[in-house]
Amino acid sequence: MTAKRKRLLAVASIVAVAFIALALAVAHRTEPLRLDKTVDDFLFLKQESSPRDWAGHVTLLGSARVVAVLTVLVAMLAVALRRSVALIVWCLATPSVAGVLEIVLKRAVGRESRTSIVPRTGVAQLVHPPYTFPSGHVVGIAAVVTVAVVVLGTTPRRRLFLSTAGAVVVLVIGYTRVAVGAHTFTDVVGGLLLGLVIGTTAAALRPNASARWVE
Repeated sequence: MTAKRKRLLAVASIVAVAFIALALAVAHRTEPLRLDKTVDDFLFLKQESSPRDWAGHVTLLGSARVVAVLTVLVAMLAVALRRSVALIVWCLATPSVAGVLEIVLKRAVGRESRTSIVPRTGVAQLVHPPYTFPSGHVVGIAAVVTVAVVVLGTTPRRRLFLSTAGAVVVLVIGYTRVAVGAHTFTDVVGGLLLGLVIGTTAAALRPNASARWVE
């Protein structure tokens, strides 16, 4: 194993510890943490406002269906670039594993949805999905960003651009999850941490990114 792959696995291990600590702090809670109450109230967008409508559209980019479509598109690009079969399988498998892991961890942590007073509105709202930690939208889009960087980042400059753009997309989707009231702040932070664990681990275990089919 190369030194770079070892560093990636080391980063994944450190972030995993942070994720576990946060998961234990919110496990089986129906009420948000004090930090959640403060940040959520600040970030929440009012109902029937233009920013809220914008956030509602943007947050869909992290939905399971969109993540699946983006994964297939990246895999198709990998085929067009004549990348190795192993890399294409890895490309399809990474978001799939992320999705399964996110569902399992949601049930393990057991932070249930709650009927709560929406910040700034005073309106009771049932928060979905049934389990909220970590944010699946954030985890899913982080996995897609990882495979896109590996498959399409054929030069250092391109990798830097894709990594930066991908990080912005992940953060924006994370923000919209809180802005529309679908998740609390710590749900999103948990999604970011888990996404980073999955991304760095997948990057460390990826097949040779430069390999191509033999004609």
